[in-house]
Amino acid sequence: MAYYMTSETLIASIKRRANIPDSQAMISDEEILDFAKEEMLLNLVPLVVSKHEDYYLTAEDTTIQTNVFKYPIPYRALGSSLRELAFLDSSGAYLPLYRKSIDDITEDSRRGTTSNNCRFYIMNENIVLDTNSPAGHETLTFFFNMRPNALVMSDRISVITGIDRTSGIITVSSVPEVFEAGVKLDFIKLNSPHRILGYDIIPTLIDTANSQITFNTTEIPDELTIGDHIGLQSETNLVNAPSELHVMLAQMVAARVLESIGDLQNLQAANDKLTKMETST
Repeated sequence: MAYYMTSETLIASIKRRANIPDSQAMISDEEILDFAKEEMLLNLVPLVVSKHEDYYLTAEDTTIQTNVFKYPIPYRALGSSLRELAFLDSSGAYLPLYRKSIDDITEDSRRGTTSNNCRFYIMNENIVLDTNSPAGHETLTFFFNMRPNALVMSDRISVITGIDRTSGIITVSSVPEVFEAGVKLDFIKLNSPHRILGYDIIPTLIDTANSQITFNTTEIPDELTIGDHIGLQSETNLVNAPSELHVMLAQMVAARVLESIGDLQNLQAANDKLTKMETST
C-alpha cells in the first residue's frame, strides 16, 4: 500500500520536522491543522493543478428550469471558477457553451432565442444563459476543479467496513457524534489520490447502535469500497492530494509553524528543504 498521511500522522510529521515535542504549549494540534488547511489552498493545490490540471476536475448537473437563465456556480468550485459549461442531452452528448463578456452580451443579446452557438456570462457567483437550451437538452453541466476538504481529526470520520448496494446500508467502524439526522456527508477514497467520490449526500437513516448509515442506492458511488471514508460535508482526515505530496504538505506546514513561533534559524533550513522538494516534484 502506498504511504499516505491521516490528520494525526500529518501532525506527527510536522512536529518532527519542526522539532516540536508533544508536551509543548506553543501551538495546538488544531492550530497545526488550520495551517495545513491554509497551505493546501495557498500552495499545494496550485502545485497539483499546475502539474495535473484535471486532478480536482469534477462535474455537477443542474436541471434547466423554464424561463430561468441564472444558475449558481457550484459552491465547492475552487476559486468559484469553471473549467467548462455545457448543455447535456438525454443521450449523454454535450453541447458546449461559450463565455462572453458583458459588453458582447449587451451589444448583441440572444436571450429568448435558440442557437447551437450557445453563450453565457458570469455575474457575481452565477452563470447567466444568453441562449435558450436546444430541444432535448434539459440539463446544464458544470465542469470545475473541486476545492479539497478541510482536514479534521479521525474521530469525526467513519471508515467503511461493509457495503450493501441492494439495501443502501453501509456499515462503518463507528458513527461519530457529529453525524446527525439530516447531515450532509462526503465519501473519500482511501487509496491515492484520495479523491472525493461523492459529496453533500444526505443519509436516509443513521443507526449509531449498529454502526450503520443508510443511503439511497443511487447515491452510493460505484467506486466506493471497503476501507474508504465518510466525513461531514467538506471534511476529511485524508489529504486530498496524491500520497507522494503528503510529505511536502508536512514540510510546508512545518515552515509555517516555525515562522509562527519565531524560530527563524530552523525556518531557513525548513524553507531550503521545501525548495528542494518543490524542484524535484
